[in-house]
This record gives sequence, structure tokens and C-alpha cells, in this order.
Amino acid sequence: MHTTLSPRQSALNVLEIAIDKFHKRPGEALPLMSMASAWDSVQKESNCFGDGINYALSMGWLSREQGPILPRITLTSAGFKRKYTVARSRTPF
Repeated sequence: MHTTLSPRQSALNVLEIAIDKFHKRPGEALPLMSMASAWDSVQKESNCFGDGINYALSMGWLSREQGPILPRITLTSAGFKRKYTVARSRTPF
């Protein structure tokens, strides 16, 4: 049995995908559909993707803009810092 990710956990996973898989830095954007495809390839809970995006947007970790055809997600400085704050807190002493 697997547990459903919380919106916060989903948002942190979204940041990890943007930074680690797509190598995004603050201010860099990527299509929302690219993020969704990457999510589906690594996560079992596809329904948590929207919750994660919405949580990250509400926290200012991501911003949303309209691309030429589809929406794009931009990584903010706060999102970049948040991902590395969480990563450092997982490092054993």
C-alpha cells in the first residue's frame, strides 16, 4: 500500500524535477506539459502533480506564464533555495 503525497511533498518533488532533471536555474522556464511528463515517469501518484504545482505557486517557488501555445512554469529564486534547503537538511551529520 502506498501513501498519497501531501501538496507540500508534491511541490518539493516538482522542484526536484525542475532542478535535477531539467537543470533549471532561477528565472528559467519550461513547458508545464514537460513537467507533467517527467512527473508521470517518476511518480506513481499522477493526481498529486496539480496539487504540487499549485502549492509551489502559492509559496512563490514557481511562477506561471503563458507560453506561445501552452503554459510555462518558471523556477523562482525562492524555489531554488527551498529545494537546496531541504536537500541540506537530509544530509547526515
